[in-house]
Amino acid sequence: GRLNATQLHNFRRELAPGGGVSSYPHPWCMPDFWQFPTVSMGLGGLSAIYQARFNRYMQNRGIGNTEDVRVWAYLGDGEMDEPESMGALTLASREKLDNLTFVINCNLQRLDGPVRGNGKIIQELEAAFRGAGWNVIKVLWGSNWDPLLASEHGGLLARRMMEAVDGEYQRYKASDGGYVREHFFGRYPELASLVADFSDDEVWRLRRGGHDALKVNAAYAAAVAHKDAPTVILAKTIKGYGLGGAGQGLNVTHQKKKLDVDDMKAFRDRFSIPIPDKEIADAPFYKPAKGDEILDYLHERRRELGGYVPSRTIRAKGLDVPGEELFSEFHPGSGEREASTTMVFVQMLARLMSHKSIGPNCVPIVPDEARTFGLDALFRKHGIYAHSGQLYDPVDSNVYLYYREAKDGQILEEGITEAGSLASFSASGLVTASGLPLTCGLGASCSERRRDGPRWLVKGCNTRTATASCTHLPCPTVSPTTQPMPMRSQSLFKMDCDACTWMTRMSSITCALRMTTTCIHLSPRAATKASSRACTGFARREPMEQACICSAVAPFCPVR
Repeated sequence: GRLNATQLHNFRRELAPGGGVSSYPHPWCMPDFWQFPTVSMGLGGLSAIYQARFNRYMQNRGIGNTEDVRVWAYLGDGEMDEPESMGALTLASREKLDNLTFVINCNLQRLDGPVRGNGKIIQELEAAFRGAGWNVIKVLWGSNWDPLLASEHGGLLARRMMEAVDGEYQRYKASDGGYVREHFFGRYPELASLVADFSDDEVWRLRRGGHDALKVNAAYAAAVAHKDAPTVILAKTIKGYGLGGAGQGLNVTHQKKKLDVDDMKAFRDRFSIPIPDKEIADAPFYKPAKGDEILDYLHERRRELGGYVPSRTIRAKGLDVPGEELFSEFHPGSGEREASTTMVFVQMLARLMSHKSIGPNCVPIVPDEARTFGLDALFRKHGIYAHSGQLYDPVDSNVYLYYREAKDGQILEEGITEAGSLASFSASGLVTASGLPLTCGLGASCSERRRDGPRWLVKGCNTRTATASCTHLPCPTVSPTTQPMPMRSQSLFKMDCDACTWMTRMSSITCALRMTTTCIHLSPRAATKASSRACTGFARREPMEQACICSAVAPFCPVR
């Protein structure tokens, strides 16, 4: 297998001898395995939407063939309470992202208790997603419910299913067949008659849809076939499925650490795992022997589907980056003339985007402040990305710098969404895994620096991108004789920028352009020298994260 016994034994202990499986999917811990960093913080859904949109962006711009690429996000019903989980649903529908599928595991429980004990989380999510324009597929009941639903009392059964709240459904699967017979079917005599010939064990084995392979397969097939809208699959499941009295459906399931011998035997018998009684106390791993038809079948399916998942393979090649001569006109500085660093940054970005080799790989991402910082100068030449093109005559079409949208537009105008802008930023950086290295400029206000969650996402993705943050904060004048600019770690976007060697001339160094709206009166070389001193001080405070803070007019950090 791709994971050996030692790694499995060391689950959550990545630094143990022999390594271990990371507690959460994270490329830093298992760089060849996990594709994206996710955890129940709401960032999985957000990043999936913007990754699917970025795949379409590449397709429409002709810089990558992503026509057959799909993004799947596996989420929990409890984490959908995080604002970021559902904050970008309408983006996915209006962009018609039929390359995106959410699979929400609705086991009705959070860590401490039910998600909606007095309500119905599946119906709540269904309403939200349908209202946002998504295709909704519900996988609620297993195949052995079908004959009951098709019977003469099927309508009454469906009504009873809607009557029971989630707290009751949790209790049903934490009890036994007799309890389900009495409290679910026993509410109406007609329903009791439906299972009169069932044993309590047969009643207990009426599965929920998320545990029925046939129903799940049908849902996946329907999701892939659907066009012009993203799909969400709401799969009803049981937390701790198969643990029986040891943890199935219990509020303490998430905190369950060990099973006693009897519990392990019950689990073994429930799933027909061929482990003898004399070995069960050691909790051995079971793996079919080499040549076993089960193992052969699994390997054959993976080969037929194109390989093993998850898998993170970096196929990117280096960019043909320009030399320092690209910015030679900025080297002398502004002399006696005052120059806004923001204005200079826009000029540098425009020069970079016009470069023959690296220009098409630049992806300016703007959270609705392009005009504030003069980035509207890029609208006409490079265009604003819009999947349907521009279907209207803009109000400022009679002026030179009008708001030009285009299907192959280069600028990502995100609107007022800082988290979404950073999700786009991480998506652009992750493209390096598919062989299309992209650089990325982010012109934004200072407020996005407080988005710790999305910044963690960008950092965890091992992105190959660089960023410039245009802030409203005043900055003291820097000169060769004054102290370095005061460093504020929260004001930085810290990320690997291997692909941006035009900025750093150094591999694996963290780089950020710290832009201000103040004016400068110094040469770029002097600014660079002062900035590098600040860089050194910052690196001492965070030895694991070298930070290169470059002035906007001096992009070439002398730190080697």
